[in-house]
Amino acid sequence: MDKVKVTYPFPSKIRLYNFTKEIKSHPMLFFDNSFLPKYLKQARTTHKHIAKDIRKAVDFVYNWKYKSRKEPVLLPPASQEEFASKWNEKYGNTLPVLAMHFYLNQQDKKLLDFIQLFMDRMASYDSWYVSNLPAVSNFIFILYMLRDDH
Repeated sequence: MDKVKVTYPFPSKIRLYNFTKEIKSHPMLFFDNSFLPKYLKQARTTHKHIAKDIRKAVDFVYNWKYKSRKEPVLLPPASQEEFASKWNEKYGNTLPVLAMHFYLNQQDKKLLDFIQLFMDRMASYDSWYVSNLPAVSNFIFILYMLRDDH
């Protein structure tokens, strides 16, 4: 199949992407910069509550730190060994909120620096596989996430 119709999230603006040819833009999203004015307006009006939640999430990413670690918990560790030694899906799950916030706030230099460091670390790993993860740590993390007070 040469072309794929991408209709989500804009059914009225169907765009055709040819995935067999070289992709000229990165990252490949369901929207491009032509949507920015619309999204900025929505972030200030009809979708203000979503923009506020995104800002809270980004603040959480910046500020959640363990006492033993000076860097934010959701910033991938510098070493491959530390990254692979524990559950690491949290890093990939952090990217969408960072990307959307930066898309709406492109003047946020602190976030740009954070994302660049984040992506440099992710790209530096030989593998993203977890090499050593006890099953009990998954269970404890799930219980933690189900709590209302975190």
